[in-house]
Amino acid sequence: MFLGSMLSYERALSEKLGVGADVALDFFGIPTMYYDGEKSDTNDYLAVLPFSVDAFARLYPWAGQFFVQLGLGIQMASFVDLSTTLNAFGFHAKLQAGWKFDIGQPNGWVFEGRLGPGIGVGGVSHE
Repeated sequence: MFLGSMLSYERALSEKLGVGADVALDFFGIPTMYYDGEKSDTNDYLAVLPFSVDAFARLYPWAGQFFVQLGLGIQMASFVDLSTTLNAFGFHAKLQAGWKFDIGQPNGWVFEGRLGPGIGVGGVSHE
């Protein structure tokens, strides 16, 4: 099971350059099975709850809808199952490429897809 939402704002500085920010909140439910000492197959879900805030700069190399993006931000995540919770916090950098599709009028609401690698540093705490 997956449910996610992202709110993004971009300000065009020129035809080929833009800056902006993203706020994302997601939920992943991963079915798990474990041995609880009494039943051999007990079903549970591992819930993963990531939240991130990013600032980014975008380059539109051909002044069209294709872009290359560099983002810097923070990410917090909780990993929750039946018996324990792990919390993670860190900083990350993302290099992504994507494409924007106008919904309705040009330069209004858009749908965009992006893909690319990221690197992060941070720590994990156990509750």
